[in-house]
Amino acid sequence: TATIPEIAALLSDQRVSATELVSYYVSRIQRYDVGKLNSVVELDPTALLQAKAADALLETCPASTSMLGIPVLLKDNITAGPSTRTTAGAAVLADWRPSGEATLVTNLRRSGAIVLGKTNMSEWANYVDVNMPNGYSVVGGQTRNPYGGEETYGSSSGSAVAASARFAPLTVGTETQGSLILPAQINSAVALRPSGGLISQGGVVPLYARQDTAGPMAHTITDLAFGLNAMAGPDSMDPRSEDASEGHAVDFVAALKIDPSVRIGIPITPV
Repeated sequence: TATIPEIAALLSDQRVSATELVSYYVSRIQRYDVGKLNSVVELDPTALLQAKAADALLETCPASTSMLGIPVLLKDNITAGPSTRTTAGAAVLADWRPSGEATLVTNLRRSGAIVLGKTNMSEWANYVDVNMPNGYSVVGGQTRNPYGGEETYGSSSGSAVAASARFAPLTVGTETQGSLILPAQINSAVALRPSGGLISQGGVVPLYARQDTAGPMAHTITDLAFGLNAMAGPDSMDPRSEDASEGHAVDFVAALKIDPSVRIGIPITPV
């Protein structure tokens, strides 16, 4: 349940290594996800190599607001190079290994993050068939809510479930209309739909370009800020990037104002 800055402090003090961290999350996924929640469709075979490189840097780099050594899971419509497939949940892309990667992934790597793997999603972002189940794809099967028989919603269902079940400190989803905030809500995670252009859509399989945006998903708002810092930035591949130029200069971690006394209650009518 540690937040990203808490994990970063452990990494910086060498009380845990990035290699141990990746091994821990892989073990947790194998134990609780495979054949159960079905939120992760593929692990990146280079994750341990990425972790070893991060450990080498951690020997000289102090703790900071970067994501150095932090594992991240990506929705399966976000390209991340040829080491993992990018399928959008569809059979026609089941073997596609793109040569390049999304701009947001490049930004994550520059911040030191480790790409751990890909998460399941509602096939083709859930806009192909009105009868398609939320959280289902032909590639990954049915993703399940970690709290039981509830819905998962979509289309970033795998990223929301993986964040809720703590399969990575940060996951990334995408939204056209509700695909970040609704899965986060029902799976007891948090998500942020950023303004268009704040996070580039370059290298992300589109649905409706005018509304599409990637966004961070996690267990705490603090972790969302770290993810947003890492992913946000200008990109000529996204026509809306210029409109969000003021946001690209914001340090979202520094802007955090956390009041532990604040609680949000939702009234529920007894059944």
